[in-house]
Amino acid sequence: SEESVAAGTRRIRALTGDGTRAWVRRRDRLLASLESKLGDDPLAGLNRLQEERESLEKDLAELSKASLVQIRDDLLAHAEKIADISVFAALVDTDAAQLKELSDLIEEKARPAVILLLAEVDGKGIAVCKVSDNLPANAGVIMRALTSEFGGGGGGNRVFAQGGGLRADSLEGALEKGRETIRTALA
Repeated sequence: SEESVAAGTRRIRALTGDGTRAWVRRRDRLLASLESKLGDDPLAGLNRLQEERESLEKDLAELSKASLVQIRDDLLAHAEKIADISVFAALVDTDAAQLKELSDLIEEKARPAVILLLAEVDGKGIAVCKVSDNLPANAGVIMRALTSEFGGGGGGNRVFAQGGGLRADSLEGALEKGRETIRTALA
């Protein structure tokens, strides 16, 4: 190998003698191990594994999307209506990244809407609130009402807010507080 040691000065490192033989033996063992696990052509085996991984990731994403669509459809069937505005307030079984995606999927099908979704992730409660444009409700205000009473923190603007760190044992209470806050805002 070659490296710089000072301005205008290079250092060359090389293996010689027994060091070279030991290095070649290690490389040969590594190559033999790879060939036994991946077939005679390790590069082709690695490419195959990478393609399989990408295919599995794609399948997982499709299943995840299908699961979110099913949850969305269940929530759409049980929407509360307040003056022609669909209100969704639910505790769902999903992760943080999917919570926002689920709120987007719901709003695509039910506008105008106020959407409050809570979930438990790693022993803590998380929440997402989404409000369609031109509605009197404010997502940031709804989120602050939850986090001020049930722990955690968060915030956002009028149309989207998110929070985390809610006490997991108080998610049902937080959900009911969110419903009350939404009803008051839409009244």
